[in-house]
Amino acid sequence: MAINTYFLGQNITPDVYVPVANLVPSDDGCGIFRYSISGDPSGIFHIKDDQLFIKKIPPSGTHDIDIYVNDPLNRFPPISNSFSLSIAEHSCAIHYITTTPPPTTTTTTTDVPTTTTTSTTTTISPSSCVQGSGKPTSVKFETFTIPDALQIFDKCNDPSLSNAIIDTGPLTTSGTPYIASGLDVCPECLAMCVTASGIGTAWWLKVYDALDGLIFSEAGGYEGNTPVCFGQSCNTNSYNLTHSAYSETLRTCAGFTAYDYYTYSATLTYSNGLDSSKFGWIPPYDASYFTGYNIFTSTFSEDAVYEDACDAYTCSKTKNRNWVVLCSGNVLWDLTGIAASGKDFTYTDIEGNTVTSNYAYWSEVCVSSSGAQSADCSAPCVPEHYFNIEPSWLSLP
Repeated sequence: MAINTYFLGQNITPDVYVPVANLVPSDDGCGIFRYSISGDPSGIFHIKDDQLFIKKIPPSGTHDIDIYVNDPLNRFPPISNSFSLSIAEHSCAIHYITTTPPPTTTTTTTDVPTTTTTSTTTTISPSSCVQGSGKPTSVKFETFTIPDALQIFDKCNDPSLSNAIIDTGPLTTSGTPYIASGLDVCPECLAMCVTASGIGTAWWLKVYDALDGLIFSEAGGYEGNTPVCFGQSCNTNSYNLTHSAYSETLRTCAGFTAYDYYTYSATLTYSNGLDSSKFGWIPPYDASYFTGYNIFTSTFSEDAVYEDACDAYTCSKTKNRNWVVLCSGNVLWDLTGIAASGKDFTYTDIEGNTVTSNYAYWSEVCVSSSGAQSADCSAPCVPEHYFNIEPSWLSLP
């Protein structure tokens, strides 16, 4: 079961994750720093970026903590400040109204003595975002003392990036980032272009989803007069790995000695779009729903070939599978089984039987020197896979 991820290092889902204070870093020019919390034995508080959150429902009363700013290089002594959170009981409850279509969203409200939490379970639909907790999204842009410019685009509705929804022009933020919030654009649809033409400039850029989860982060310096754009870029580099080796055991054959020989290979390839010979869309999805996205069909194959030194017998063992993947927010997401289903194919096994398999599932087939196939890869067709690679992509939430 997947968990909602709100911060790095999280291994369980917090009871709540609610911001309670903004932290303002020192402007003394000390460079990098690290936050820490003292006086929180119950683990109620958590710091992400420049905000203080509660991740547990605090009991009634006053909760006092100290927040420290530490220099990880130990050049300067830590500085600290106090924070106090008071919780009082109320007998009323707040009830939320969801505007998400009922067939895809279930909302539950739970009354507790001190606060009210709302949990929402959403299945993907044509109106949903793919990445993170969806929209509205926000973008933070820091340019420090030398002006830089930021343009923000909705790539799903404007694939050519011709009409910016935000254009800051050259600006100087001097330690207080420019924030574009409440953007009605899904995280995976955002594209950002930075113009940093000033010599000696420095900047950073961060994108957050609806629950303030960090989706994307980039930083840089002088980039010249041409804008540098980020977003909707994924690594779809194919590879072809090979390895050949003789066995370590010298065999005694009829009148001669020799070593068995093995050849291994592994390939991963991408083709544009959904390969209709291997996959079909699962309603309500179709090609039109993914307009503006980069869709690929990925094919993986790993082969091991065994050559017997004594009788020239050969046997090959092939392991393969196919996926439909979507490029979103610099990440490849697996659509297989969610928006696309694999098609069946058949082959004849070593005993002459017709075997049905599916392009979306792992299949492993052995072929002997006579050309016969074996679905169970039984002896003597048992060479080991040298690379033992299994590609994987992130699953949709």
